[in-house]
Amino acid sequence: MGSVSDQAGGVPTGATVVFTDLRRGIERTLLTDGASQYLASNLLPGESCFRAESKGFKKVKRPNIGLEVGKDVRVDLVLPTGDVTQVVEVRDLLPLVDSTNSTLV
Repeated sequence: MGSVSDQAGGVPTGATVVFTDLRRGIERTLLTDGASQYLASNLLPGESCFRAESKGFKKVKRPNIGLEVGKDVRVDLVLPTGDVTQVVEVRDLLPLVDSTNSTLV
């Protein structure tokens, strides 16, 4: 689960989120809803990558997201404006937020 927004906190229309299971090589494409939220259910545990794109924005990729059994992970993606042929890769070490409880993952 997560959201897609622009750098000003706005909601890009019709954003696409592509989830890739890195171990199994499986891709799944999701569309955001009217509030730019997405829900990826029934994902298998392991390392994954999330990529978001929307017309008029650069693509953003969040690699190496660890999924565990019984834990919800929230992956929010921020799209910078610009040339749509560019991809911005986010490599941060911030803890992921499990919005279903108050414990840091």
